[in-house]
Amino acid sequence: MKRLEQINSIIDRLIAEATNHDLQSKLEDLKPKRKFLARIRKQDISLEEYQTTIKKITYLIYREILKNHPFSLNQSDHKNYKLSSVLKRFYNLHYALSISKDKAKLYPISLDEKTAKEIYKNELLSIIQEHITTKEDYDSLFNKKITLYQERIDFYKQTLKEIELRPYYGTPKFMYEHALYIMECANKLPVKQMDFTKVIQEMKAFIEQYPETSTTLMSECYPYFDKTYKSNFEKFEENFLTILNYENSLMPTVASIWKSYLSDPKNHNNSSFKYIIHVFSENLVPPKEMRKACCSLATEQLLTTPYGNCGLIYDFTPEALETISTEDAKSWELTKSEFIENEFPLKWQFTPSNMFYEDPEISKLILPTDLEKAGIANNLVFNQELLNYQTYCAYTEILLNSNAKAIGVFYTDECQNVEEIKQYAKKYNLPLIHLSQQQLRTQAGLNPIAVRIDINKEVSPQISR
Repeated sequence: MKRLEQINSIIDRLIAEATNHDLQSKLEDLKPKRKFLARIRKQDISLEEYQTTIKKITYLIYREILKNHPFSLNQSDHKNYKLSSVLKRFYNLHYALSISKDKAKLYPISLDEKTAKEIYKNELLSIIQEHITTKEDYDSLFNKKITLYQERIDFYKQTLKEIELRPYYGTPKFMYEHALYIMECANKLPVKQMDFTKVIQEMKAFIEQYPETSTTLMSECYPYFDKTYKSNFEKFEENFLTILNYENSLMPTVASIWKSYLSDPKNHNNSSFKYIIHVFSENLVPPKEMRKACCSLATEQLLTTPYGNCGLIYDFTPEALETISTEDAKSWELTKSEFIENEFPLKWQFTPSNMFYEDPEISKLILPTDLEKAGIANNLVFNQELLNYQTYCAYTEILLNSNAKAIGVFYTDECQNVEEIKQYAKKYNLPLIHLSQQQLRTQAGLNPIAVRIDINKEVSPQISR
């Protein structure tokens, strides 16, 4: 009889709580459930039946309270938002990270809306249960939950800062598109091509089996939580690395082509030149202090310098090259600490280069002639004239690391500190050249342009490749 008395006591307490939440007004809806409770009151039951019954009764009442309480799943008040947000952040980390003793690996896994709501609902049920059991007010219980999960997030972060974080190459969609573009560039090289059809087909099959379910900016959803997904992703990643290794193996060929294409600033000819240039947007940085150099291609038909009017000329060396893009690669520097503190946005990448890219159509294998053609064509779309950048300046991008070797200094028509540039070039024993847009236009039979492009104009055009 003791179990029966305990059940009756719990039923009374839960029904009282339901009354406090005005659930009695839903008597018609609750009739079948109340009949169930009445039947339980009249009979003694086994331990197993007792435990099962308590769970049923408790869930029944909690669910009714949850449906009618002001903090329903559709509410957007502050404490609801904070709790749902911290839960989503924690469980994204919980599912996406695999942590061993001294290493961690990130998988592209994130909650979908349905799973996030289910987790949130269960936490609300536990809050209701604790309120009924302890009589602690709801605000306090919300704050305790929020604090608990924030502490768990902070523990993840601190742990990850102290161990090795393996490279992460982005979402499967990004990796697949990047691999396709690398192969497109590789197929243009004058070398015997290797057959990676099977590798690409396997990557495509993975993409089709595990599609990205959200495409909002810097947000994505890969709601795949089983171990099979992780093992399949590891195979997908191996295939991607096979393509990256193939790209690197072709660098000697690419370097030879670029070396033949580029000009030597010591023998500058304003009517015909090809340079890799980096524009100084602010101070004149000593060449050896350049950790990263976002460069572009400058030729007698392509002179895009929207962020400054002087800078460095670089040599092309395989060890210095990070990647090439026919337009802005949307590249960002990223440290391990920054990646962790931002809680691993899945559309970023974390690699030994400490760079990530928003655009997957990048490759070390882009030929210089293709790069020049793309730069000219992109600018003609906006300006309708060669060597005219008044409407928009669409530049190519060549990313170099700290191994880059500066071989010259340049300045343009708009440069206001020519004497300072001359001293800079002299200090570092580098040849100085003047890249004149006006002279180039005259050579091409075009009229002079007096108006300088407004680099502060916010323009984000879509360029077709």
